[in-house]
Amino acid sequence: ADPAALACSERSNGYSGADLAALVREACIYALREQSSLFMTSNESNDGDDDEDRVGVRIPSPVVTNAHFEEAFRNVLPSVSKEDAKKYEDLRKKLRRSRGKLNSKDKESPQDLSRPPAGD
Repeated sequence: ADPAALACSERSNGYSGADLAALVREACIYALREQSSLFMTSNESNDGDDDEDRVGVRIPSPVVTNAHFEEAFRNVLPSVSKEDAKKYEDLRKKLRRSRGKLNSKDKESPQDLSRPPAGD
């Protein structure tokens, strides 16, 4: 699974950064639970010898798959409404225009830093 691709996908619309973090965390938890249940099931079928020394048993790292993200998407809901998303987008555009005006003013009247400002 590619979390960056999921974050950029249409499906993640309405998810805040915190929502996406929760989504990844949930997917990881599902992967851990799945691996834990597989490990426990395989150990239960090991002749039922609970006293067996488990030191040195290597448990493989869990792999988070798209299926885990699918489960997480069912349980982690977006918190940003369409109205709020529009407000944020309008604000982003306004700030971008403001920055553009500031940058164009700097380009139109560059100061010669080798001379002190007039009046000093």
